[in-house]
Amino acid sequence: MTELYTLLGGLLLMGLVIAVLRHWLDVAVSWVEQAFNLVALAFVLFIMAFVTAEIGGRYLFNTPIPGHLELSELFMPAIVFLAMAYTQATDGHIRLTILVERFSPGWQRLTELVVLLLSLLALTLLAYYSGKIAYSKYLGGDVTMSPPYFAIWPSSALVSVGLWLTALRVYLQLLHLAIPQWRIIREEIRPASHNLWD
Repeated sequence: MTELYTLLGGLLLMGLVIAVLRHWLDVAVSWVEQAFNLVALAFVLFIMAFVTAEIGGRYLFNTPIPGHLELSELFMPAIVFLAMAYTQATDGHIRLTILVERFSPGWQRLTELVVLLLSLLALTLLAYYSGKIAYSKYLGGDVTMSPPYFAIWPSSALVSVGLWLTALRVYLQLLHLAIPQWRIIREEIRPASHNLWD
């Protein structure tokens, strides 16, 4: 329980620092989100090519690639979790708004604030504990079950990294929604057309 209280205290302290640096962080996080999204896309393309090569090698030349299943599984967290913050920033996650749309604008804003706050708490806990699991896998030298043996901890660490970035994006969204005046400053810094290739 002490660990949980320490984590929450650390989050409050980090939250104050992020609130002070929110203008710079908004732009920086946007760049990192887009870069991570491109990395996730590269992993998708790599896995497609890798599986195609494995199937071709297996059926055409009778030489399957050893460890192809394990390696593909280890890349899956990169695809999902590295793109999660970008999806949150672009409002791409699936949402059920059939009830909330009937609320008045004030209640809609309050509901969104509560949802973002609960999401922030859940993401932070998941990020912290997945980071602990990745570290224990690193210390334990965990590898895949069949040869060639691949280390598991990098894949586990990507889960934590993606969750931390998503938590940071949710916190920035929470700040922008809680204090609407900040949204104007944000739009001056990062216009809607901004992307990595501008």
